[in-house]
Amino acid sequence: MADSDGVIQVLSCKKEERIPAFKTLPTGEAVTSLVTGQAAEQQDKLFAATGHSIKGINKKGKVVTDG
Repeated sequence: MADSDGVIQVLSCKKEERIPAFKTLPTGEAVTSLVTGQAAEQQDKLFAATGHSIKGINKKGKVVTDG
């Protein structure tokens, strides 16, 4: 999930229970697109677009690509 403040929150589901995996700090810019990695080396990454930049985030919430 993402919001207009730039916060990205990832939840995992186990036995019909939602468990927060991580939540990023607000960036001040709305997240306009949020997609998962498709290539084999990107399967555990999430890519978020805000304004004119794209950030790659790993499954622990760490930014791994910033461009």
